[in-house]
Amino acid sequence: MKQYYENVIRTLPSGVSVLLIHTAYENLETQGMMVNHIDWGAAWRQDDYDFFMSKACKKLLKEQNIKLVTWREIQKLMN
Repeated sequence: MKQYYENVIRTLPSGVSVLLIHTAYENLETQGMMVNHIDWGAAWRQDDYDFFMSKACKKLLKEQNIKLVTWREIQKLMN
């Protein structure tokens, strides 16, 4: 996942992009909710969380001059 997301981030076009991720802890609760979703279950969501909370991700975003914004900030610009 780390390599995948690094590639996605490095190849984003200029402008506004949306990357939707579904982070969660790989715990009993999440495992229970994802019991029938082996390909994108609790472990996958934990991997997403681990990557996007990592120092490596923060460094990559800075190197690529990517600014994180909220939906509220986008809404203000559109008004």
